Amino acid sequence: MYNGVMIQHTYTGQYSNRSDFARPGSVAAWDRYAYVENNPLRYTDPSGHDRKEEKICDRDGYCGQYMDTLEQIFASWGISFSSDWSLDHKKEVFIGIRQTGRALARVMRNRTPREAFFETFGPIKIDYGSGGAYCQAITVSWIQCSGGFWSGRYNIVHELGHVFNVRTHGAYEKRIAGSTIITKDGVFVTGYNLDLDRFERGFDGYKSLQNPACQHCFVYDKNSEQLIPWDDATFSASEEGADMFMNWVWWEDRQIGFSDAPAGQARRAWMTVTMTDLVGK
Repeated sequence: MYNGVMIQHTYTGQYSNRSDFARPGSVAAWDRYAYVENNPLRYTDPSGHDRKEEKICDRDGYCGQYMDTLEQIFASWGISFSSDWSLDHKKEVFIGIRQTGRALARVMRNRTPREAFFETFGPIKIDYGSGGAYCQAITVSWIQCSGGFWSGRYNIVHELGHVFNVRTHGAYEKRIAGSTIITKDGVFVTGYNLDLDRFERGFDGYKSLQNPACQHCFVYDKNSEQLIPWDDATFSASEEGADMFMNWVWWEDRQIGFSDAPAGQARRAWMTVTMTDLVGK
């Protein structure tokens, strides 16, 4: 391959002719036959005489170098963790944060996932708490998680749903409580029940009524061998909103995401319209 200055062997990646320039202070540059000091993932050499550092952005809008630490990537998203987290647990939670950014970018024009997330949520501090098995939104910029089984990529998005409601000054939850979500055939799914003249949480349209598809819904009781409500908040518009947000974010996931049944399609369509109205620009 000839770029007008140097000849590069396409199989070895080395120059076939010797470069006439070595960057001062670089031991790797002493090899005049090496292309960009044998570091082509970070540099290019368009002139044939000196390396040029490339600014490579991933699909989430992170433009750091490939050797950046995960801590630097977390910080670029506005995420900070307390010191008690293991690296694997940080990565598990960050997967949910990254997926949230990707979902938001679908309805926010000209935003990368990282930009969409930060513009919607701002900086978020995630603490490691003792006890329990899940995450919990404490304030608009503070989420506390434990090391339990449920505290991961799905649960963090459920809690971000609660934070999102606060970020919208309650507009998101008001929409949940005041809207009547029905199927194309007019079957009630969830929301404001006209017959009862109040909010009624329905559960059709989720892939499961238990974790992870429905975080604040039902748990299996071994004594009665039946599903029982998680707690009194199970039937609230607040928890419906958080579970709807989580399933909208993870709409392509096999375990969660709304079902393909008419009720699931109605939930997905309602969420797309609502999210576009609230954050789409």
